Amino acid sequence: MKITLLVEILFYCFLLTGSFILLMSILFLRKFIVKLKGTTAYNHWRYLLFLTVFFLASYLAIIPLAATKNIEILYIVLSLLLLLGSVFVYIISNIGSSTIKEFSRTSDAVANANINMANLYLEKNIELEKANKSLDHLNKELIEKVKLFHRFVPSQFLEAIIPGAKEDHIELGVNAERDIAIMFIDIRSFTVMSSKLTAEETFEFINEFIRGKAPIISKHSGFIDKFMGDGIMAIFTNCNQALQAGIEILESTKVSNTIRKVAGESEINIGIALNCGLVRMGTVGYEERMETTVIGRVINVCAKIEKMNKTHHTELLVTDNLVKELEHRESFPLKLVGEVYLEGMETPITLWTMDFS
Repeated sequence: MKITLLVEILFYCFLLTGSFILLMSILFLRKFIVKLKGTTAYNHWRYLLFLTVFFLASYLAIIPLAATKNIEILYIVLSLLLLLGSVFVYIISNIGSSTIKEFSRTSDAVANANINMANLYLEKNIELEKANKSLDHLNKELIEKVKLFHRFVPSQFLEAIIPGAKEDHIELGVNAERDIAIMFIDIRSFTVMSSKLTAEETFEFINEFIRGKAPIISKHSGFIDKFMGDGIMAIFTNCNQALQAGIEILESTKVSNTIRKVAGESEINIGIALNCGLVRMGTVGYEERMETTVIGRVINVCAKIEKMNKTHHTELLVTDNLVKELEHRESFPLKLVGEVYLEGMETPITLWTMDFS
């Protein structure tokens, strides 16, 4: 009787404990299977869940047997459960071990992947940094080349041909008609002066002369288009500014001559001519080399008028075309020179000069 009671107590304890463990296993496995879904371990845990449900069903099935108090059958059932429980534990340990190993391999793979990604990211950063340095170097070279280009070709000229165009978009032969004011400056008796100078001194003299006149031209929105040995050709978009620049250039020359006289050097005499009208501005040359130029009757007339400063004993000659375009003409001390005939022209040109007296 005591043995029977002890068996019943052990049975019910085993039943309650096993039921609790199996219930917790089901809850745990349910969450775990969701996380493992899509992995190879998912199938292992499905089997484990199946075994858990099986043992729970077995526990529930022996409850009626307990009511019959048939000790022999209970002994058999308990023995089977213990046997199956051992198998169950063995299966769990194997599955758990394989899953842990799989997790370990997966973790190692993820860690290696992260390391590889970090190395790849580092390599890309290094490559990108090198590319940026190379790009910066190319940009600096390009900026220097553009600066060098503009030292030979005025940016204002390119803007006049094609407004907003870039240097690499200027093609051979491109041209445009523009209404401009033109200025010619020439150094008088340059041949005599240069004969007293060495070639190096001649270069130095010309550059010094240009450095003194270029800022005045730029100040009045003009730019030098050509350096012609002992002369300068400049372009303006406004007649008033062109004439004002010519007056200031004459004044600066007088100041320079005062300094040269004190230094015991010979004075510089210059002649200036101003004209205005329609011209064609564009590029000439060939595919491998080209330069900018201005073509038109206005240019030829201005060049010829500049030479007339000698015969008229003047320093500045202005065409009637430019005088007519002046705003506030009365603010300039203009003096009529008269009409002149130029070679190859049938109609005379009226010339003006400045009365500085």
